[in-house]
Amino acid sequence: MLEQDRASRSMEDCGMGTRYFLGIHLPKGAADRLWMLQTEAQEKLTKQGVDVKISQGLAPLHLTLVSPFEIETTKGIDQVERGLALIGNVQPLTFSLVGLDHFDDEVVYAKIGDHCLEELRALHNAALYYLGRDNHRHFTPHVSLARQFKTKYYEQVWDAFQASKVPAFPMEIQVPAVTLYERKANEWVVHTTMPLARSLVA
Repeated sequence: MLEQDRASRSMEDCGMGTRYFLGIHLPKGAADRLWMLQTEAQEKLTKQGVDVKISQGLAPLHLTLVSPFEIETTKGIDQVERGLALIGNVQPLTFSLVGLDHFDDEVVYAKIGDHCLEELRALHNAALYYLGRDNHRHFTPHVSLARQFKTKYYEQVWDAFQASKVPAFPMEIQVPAVTLYERKANEWVVHTTMPLARSLVA
C-alpha cells in the first residue's frame, strides 16, 4: 500500500481532470541553500524596481522526471500508483548540482553534473514506461529556480542570480525516493512519495 492519505483523492469519474507530475523532491538542506539563492536574487530585483516574482508558479524545489499530465478518473490514478510501485524497484541514486544555466532566456535553473545524467535519464525512461506516459520532449534534468517571468526581464534575473554570494554549488543530492505531485488550488502539493529499491514482494 502506498503511504498517502486516500481521503485526498476526491477525483470523480466525470471528465474533471487533475494534473500530476513525477519528480525528485530535494532534501531540506539542499532546498534551503537554493531557497537562499532565490531569496537573494529576488531581493536584488526588488531593489532595482524589477516587477518579477521569480518563483511564482513553481512547485517545491524538485527535479522533474515526468512532465505534468492530466488524469480524469480514480481508475487512472490507481494505474499511476501501480506504476509508481514498479518504479520503486529502481535503485537509489545520487546527482550533483554544479552551477547555474538557463533555457531560452525564460528559465533559470540549477545545472546537473554531466556524470549524473545517464542514471537520471534511465530513471526518466523507466518512469515514462511504468506510468504509461508518452513524452517526445528532450529530457534535460535540471532544478528550476526562476520561470514565468517576462523575457524582457531575463538579463536582470540572470544577473541577480549570478551576483549571488550564497555558496549553493556544488552540492550532492541523494535520491532515496520519487514524488508524485498534484495540482491543488493553483499550487503543486505532494500527493505520494515512493521510496526506491522496494521489493515487488511484500
